[in-house]
Amino acid sequence: MKGVRGNLKIKDLTKKILVILCYLTFLHGLYWVFLLFFGANDLISGAIGMAVGQSTGFLIFIYIAATSLLLKLKGKEKNPRAYYAILITGLFIAGVFTLPLLLTPIAIYQADAEFAAAFGEDWREDIPDDVKQYFLKTPFNLPQYFLGIPHRDCKIETVKYYEGEGVTLYFDVYMPLEDDDDLPGKRSIIIRIHGGGWMLGDKGWEGMVVNKYLAAQGYIIFDIQYGLQQNINVNEIIKFKYPGDIFTPKNVLGDFTVEDQIRHIGIFTKKLENKYADKYDARLDNVYIMGDSAGGHLTSVFGLGYNSRHTDHADFWNETYSESLIIKGIVPIYPAVDSEYYFDDLAPDLLDGDPDTHPELFEAYNPSNLVDTDDPPALIFQGTSDGLAPMDQSILLEDAFDKEDVKCCRLLFPLAGHANDVLFSGNYGQVWLFYLERFLFLTGLD
Repeated sequence: MKGVRGNLKIKDLTKKILVILCYLTFLHGLYWVFLLFFGANDLISGAIGMAVGQSTGFLIFIYIAATSLLLKLKGKEKNPRAYYAILITGLFIAGVFTLPLLLTPIAIYQADAEFAAAFGEDWREDIPDDVKQYFLKTPFNLPQYFLGIPHRDCKIETVKYYEGEGVTLYFDVYMPLEDDDDLPGKRSIIIRIHGGGWMLGDKGWEGMVVNKYLAAQGYIIFDIQYGLQQNINVNEIIKFKYPGDIFTPKNVLGDFTVEDQIRHIGIFTKKLENKYADKYDARLDNVYIMGDSAGGHLTSVFGLGYNSRHTDHADFWNETYSESLIIKGIVPIYPAVDSEYYFDDLAPDLLDGDPDTHPELFEAYNPSNLVDTDDPPALIFQGTSDGLAPMDQSILLEDAFDKEDVKCCRLLFPLAGHANDVLFSGNYGQVWLFYLERFLFLTGLD
């Protein structure tokens, strides 16, 4: 008899624990629904938002299972109102999580319209069939969303390119397995600049799989490190000394401003011209700059400032970069653009002075001020629910391109948050990669 009572107590306790876990799952689900629609501009919620939008296809099944389990545990007879409240809440959460997948055709339609405006209505016909064989066949493939896209093989080397100022900087170079002039990339260069708020991160942090994919198409990708800011003062409220983490090696940490980071990138371009282009048989006459978030900002400053060496901002760039690069395009991915917001309001340690005392400096590091008619075209990734680099940031940049009549394709992804391109086979990742590889080809070698 005691054994039966003990088993009943264990069963009852297990049931209570499962009910609590289901309710906690529901609370998390409602919070994630909020992030999906509105994003977040704080670091913790922003980090969670990086996962939500691109994993909703899997979360659907979790919430259907949690709803079914909770309904079974609670039962309908004891409290019908609670039963139906659980049912409605569970179906609501699961239903919301279907929206990113259901809205994917809108992202594709908008991307097509952007490409048609930039490259003409018949832009697809400008890509030969022998090139298309290396590309994704469709913008989105549902089985690949769940099963994944096979990774491409390539060669990878890690090389030290700079030592000084207390840091040692490296790059990873991604190359095709074999020389093949028929590959779309034709050994064109892509310089990849990682994100991380100018204070954390590392080469290969976001784009390793995409780097491998593009290297297999014949591109030579240089994924570079640059010196990071170790001492961050956020809004005079949160003050901390950032010691590095599992994503950030100590060899890149120092007291570096954004000016220093651009200078480090410039050092790499000179080494690229004098040494690495020949070593890796990479083409300096067909160069792309690509970066995410803070890396998107540095990408834009580099790619647009490169042609601004002979303008009002010449004092900032005239000796920074190698003069041998021919930049064919820039790819700012959810770029942080507004220098006053990021470097005055948010993290003043990243740029000396303030907009009132150093207006020229803040103008020079706001990419929307650098666009001119000689600049290369741009392809921008932007999620509509990105709270860390919201849509108004990429709008500033797109408007500047439009004003100068320079080609700019700004791809909008409904309900995508920050870094929602990271999942290679996700709905955002697939659509982005489909148009990215075509942008590189259409703007590349004649």
